[in-house]
Amino acid sequence: MREMREKDMPYSETTPLLEVHVAPRRQRYPHHVLRHTCTIVLGSLLVVATILFMIPGAILPREHGSIWSYAPWANPYPHKAWPQGFGLPYDQLQQVLLNTPSAAKAREWSEYYTAGPHLGGKNLSQALWTLKKWKEFGIEDTSLASYDIYLNYPQEHRLALLKKSGENTEVTFEATLEEDVLEEDPTSSLPDRVPAFHGYSASGNVTAQYVYANFGSYQDFEDLVNANVTLKGNIAIVKYGGLFRGLKVKRAQELGMVGVIIYSDPQEDGEITEENGYEAYPNGPARNPSAIQRGSTQFLSILPGDPTTPGYASKPGCERQDPYNSIPAIPSLPISYKEVLPILKALNGHGPKASEFGEWWQGGGLSHKGVEYNIGPSPKDVVINLYNQQEYVTTPLWDVIGVVKGHIADEVIVLGNHRDAWIAGGAGDPNSGSAALNEVIRSFGEAMKAGWKPLRTIVFASWDGEEYGLLGSTEWVEENLPWLSKANVAYLNVDVATAGTSFEPRAAPLLNQVIYEVTGLVQSPNQTVPGQTVRDVWSGQIATMGSGSDFTAFQDFAGVASLDFGFGRGANDPVYHYHSNYDSFAWMEKYGDKNWEYHITTTKLWALAAARLIETPVISFNATDYALGLGSYLTKIKPTADRLPEGHHFDFSGLDLSIVEFLEAAKTFDAWSADLNTKLGEKIPWYHWWKKVRLLFQVRIANDKYKGIERAFLYQPGLDGRDWFKHVVFAPGIWTGYSGATYPGLVESLEAGDVENAKPELIEYVGVPKPEVAKWSGIASAVASVSQATMAVPWGTLSDYVGRKPIIISGQIFTMLFSIVLGMSSNLSMVLASRILIGLMNGNVGIIRTMVAEIVPERELQPRAFSIMPMVWTIGSIFGPAFGGALARPAEKHPNLFGGSEFLKKYPFALPNLVSACFFIVGITTGVLFLRETLSTKRDRYDPGLVLGQALISPCTSSRKHHSTFKDEDGEDEDEEQAPLLSENRPASSKKRESKPVVRPSWSHIFTPQSILVLISYTLVSGLGMAFDSIFPVFLHWPVQELENNPEVNLPFKFTSGFGIDAQTIGLFYTISGIAGMITQFLFFPPIVRRFGVLRCFRVSAIAMPIVFFLTPLTALAPEPLRIPSVLLILFAKLGCIVFAIPCSTILLTNSASSVTVLGTLNGVATSVSALGRAAGPALIGTVFSWGVQKGYMLIPWWLLSLLTLTSVIPAIWIVEQDGPSREVEDESEEDEEVQNENTSASTYGAVDVSRDSRR
Repeated sequence: MREMREKDMPYSETTPLLEVHVAPRRQRYPHHVLRHTCTIVLGSLLVVATILFMIPGAILPREHGSIWSYAPWANPYPHKAWPQGFGLPYDQLQQVLLNTPSAAKAREWSEYYTAGPHLGGKNLSQALWTLKKWKEFGIEDTSLASYDIYLNYPQEHRLALLKKSGENTEVTFEATLEEDVLEEDPTSSLPDRVPAFHGYSASGNVTAQYVYANFGSYQDFEDLVNANVTLKGNIAIVKYGGLFRGLKVKRAQELGMVGVIIYSDPQEDGEITEENGYEAYPNGPARNPSAIQRGSTQFLSILPGDPTTPGYASKPGCERQDPYNSIPAIPSLPISYKEVLPILKALNGHGPKASEFGEWWQGGGLSHKGVEYNIGPSPKDVVINLYNQQEYVTTPLWDVIGVVKGHIADEVIVLGNHRDAWIAGGAGDPNSGSAALNEVIRSFGEAMKAGWKPLRTIVFASWDGEEYGLLGSTEWVEENLPWLSKANVAYLNVDVATAGTSFEPRAAPLLNQVIYEVTGLVQSPNQTVPGQTVRDVWSGQIATMGSGSDFTAFQDFAGVASLDFGFGRGANDPVYHYHSNYDSFAWMEKYGDKNWEYHITTTKLWALAAARLIETPVISFNATDYALGLGSYLTKIKPTADRLPEGHHFDFSGLDLSIVEFLEAAKTFDAWSADLNTKLGEKIPWYHWWKKVRLLFQVRIANDKYKGIERAFLYQPGLDGRDWFKHVVFAPGIWTGYSGATYPGLVESLEAGDVENAKPELIEYVGVPKPEVAKWSGIASAVASVSQATMAVPWGTLSDYVGRKPIIISGQIFTMLFSIVLGMSSNLSMVLASRILIGLMNGNVGIIRTMVAEIVPERELQPRAFSIMPMVWTIGSIFGPAFGGALARPAEKHPNLFGGSEFLKKYPFALPNLVSACFFIVGITTGVLFLRETLSTKRDRYDPGLVLGQALISPCTSSRKHHSTFKDEDGEDEDEEQAPLLSENRPASSKKRESKPVVRPSWSHIFTPQSILVLISYTLVSGLGMAFDSIFPVFLHWPVQELENNPEVNLPFKFTSGFGIDAQTIGLFYTISGIAGMITQFLFFPPIVRRFGVLRCFRVSAIAMPIVFFLTPLTALAPEPLRIPSVLLILFAKLGCIVFAIPCSTILLTNSASSVTVLGTLNGVATSVSALGRAAGPALIGTVFSWGVQKGYMLIPWWLLSLLTLTSVIPAIWIVEQDGPSREVEDESEEDEEVQNENTSASTYGAVDVSRDSRR
């Protein structure tokens, strides 16, 4: 720098009293303009890219797998042209599925499966064979799923009729418990054929009198009790039929009986009996007298699956429960009607006759054999010895699972059939279905060879252990429940593909239309008129879902729409030997399905139903059928309430109204979905790509709603007394087991005369959310806000003494630690304690504002600086929920990645907080190494973190400095970023400033009149803005009210109408507004505030807010075309007010501070009062909203909100924009240098004066 030499200066009248040399203007960076332009362009691109990334994650449902499948740049037509499959048009796919199935192949598969015994847990060879075949068919992703199941196998048994005579006992008859060996049926002579036994029957050896109990239903036993027939201590003889066999044993056990014998009475065979002249199998179609029906006696309507692992999968090492909650504790045996004859005849003449008990008891089919159907008990000297020895073990069983991944990986169709059988055969149950499933898979394999890839993912399942109690399917569903709940669209089950000629479907109502459609595409095997389809000869009746097959876990536990169908025995068909050795390949080929055409018909129906659900872009569900079904089911159960005890009444009106509303919504939704399908068939030009994207979004939303319908009827606490069953519309009848019961919880409560117990069930039926969850979630948020409000001022004050940086770093550390504790909370107390500690220990919000104010004191730069923080928080509010939702319950949602982690199973919400901790660590590390202290009195304090950070980056910075310097005109090197604009001449002896003790400011110094005014306005604006956000979604979702001819409406003041907008659309509105807010905050806020001033922008926002709130409820009265635009207008208007009001008030508060020494405390107070406002505002307005709509006035909460917001205008009028806090402490720290400069100036003045005097 050039030095000033006074002795060489010529003195004149124009000679300055003090000469200051200005450093020469440095050369501008040669590419300064380019750098500035690039910064603007790249910043704008970054904002746009962020928006494009956030839209899919925030607008669309989070249940789907990958966020990228929603991105606007993704191909919205994964099949190139919906609804045709990729590589194979849909009509050609149908032809492949119709033409591929082969009767010869079905016969081949049936012959293999029925060649030997394949009990549950004893058919690994068949599982491996099935796996191999499926891979040959083209299903490469096929594997075994193994479970360790508790079940039984028979060891010994005996059933003998005894005659007592004093001390002696004579065996008058002993049953063989064997079926006759038939030369015509090789299966009956297999050496390893399965003995007659009951699954899950108890071991025992009992000798007792016995009683005939008809079918063994609950009512049958009640009839016996009412007739004073002795049951306790006796053995029950009951017929198969009417209800699940396990429930017969259950009721007998409850009444104190000691054993049960179950036989097949020809009564169940209709006209095809020996009594009516038909020969018995193998010579004719009638039942073989020695046929024995095996089966499970598990209490199927209480709990299916492994009885030791209710609700969770039976994996090795898992915890086991007492099995006797769902399996019998008394022995039972099955027997043929041939061998029950001596036992029943021994009752002749003892006790009343069955015919005396009413019509239900009549019709026994053994009268021609000499059975009089007396009830008994048997004489005291006539008893039965029932001996049953079972081996209970925990053994593996094997499901075969094949997967074909579709374009939409998170929409899944499951097709299943069970493989195991009670016998060596099983040609009807289950292996007609197994043969059909193989042909379905082979057909789809042929389609894939032709280039087809499914739109949705397909899962094929060959279940094991179904016969014992739906074991394989239940355990698989329990293990994969999180994935199924998210992705499973439908389950299609076929148990018995054919045992006759009568088509018998049962389905959830959502799938009714699928059945009607596919039955019209397949030719019927029993045509009376050439060309008839299955639909033409079918009655059209679809039964409700109950239990008894593998759909149970899907429908009743997971809430997955399911169907089950097959061809059952018609009135004139040969008798089907269910669960008997005679359900054999020989019977099937001679009587069941001679030409294997019913096997092929089932195959075609099954494949076409799957294809319909797989390939249609909008899922082929029908919500209207569901709503109509709910109404018809309710009509059928209403008479139950008529039998309530006197003085009791149940009001169905609420449920009736809910069903009517559901029906209207369903019709609208189905029509909208149909319109989407129509649009998908229209050709959309490439330059309208955004229409394709929008259509994709709409299809996704429609499909998620369809999937969610069935799930909406799940009640997680479960039905009373059988909490495994979650569905409140469908469940097996508690005392029937097989047949479906509708509204089971309600019906069971009414049948028990318990009206009070029915009311909570009703609340669940109409979809009212569980209040406790909402209440405690609100409390957790409230305690965090109150805690933060409590400690914000102390943290801010402390930062004025120890510095900003230590408080920010410590706040991050504590927030990280307590967030981890929150994620590992195992009870409500831990959750609340964690939230309280997070609030208490985190004082960063106010201190960050303080640091920004200290870094950017220039008023012209404040709008840009203070606009960044709200934008960052907006991004966090959008990404935060998506981030947390994606990582919560990882072991359930992503079992392939996290399923093996016991820690994540124990703490399902830990992962989001642990991952957040990684971000915290990055932030803490960055702060320690690179964040500079901004508090003036601590700015020059030695900071080892900064020293370390400088050392780490010094290699980079030194290189940068070397290349970025240039010379001034005197040849001196100066760095562009570091060279001062004014040259400074400091004495060589100038030393580093030393901080002086800071005097604690008084409260009057902190709270100036202007600060108080800004605080009041800031609190009102933030709190009431939050109140708007808390009730505006409720207002949008509130049902639309009929305004004309409604006595409850008196316009323009009395009405309660909302918009009836669904939550998904509301979320879309808020996401769009959030994105618009970010753009406004970043691009428009700074220039507008610079142009018009901070105070003026704040006043305009404060005045506009009450006007917006005043007009909000009136938008519900707008004409239909203007309703949605008016909603968006209100939302954007409120958004504009908040976008300007909050940062402007923050700037005004900062500039109202009397000194930088009080900024920390002042911003802490602002944080506290705003937190209290955010807690109190929503609570107050939410309460008034509820009260107002109850009174019929939607205006009340909104106009109260408008009035309260208007109060923020009053202090805003008195606010004066200040110049900002003084830098007095910093100035004092430079006091010595300034004094020295003043002395130098004085000397100069003196010299000049002397010179002037001498000239005079």
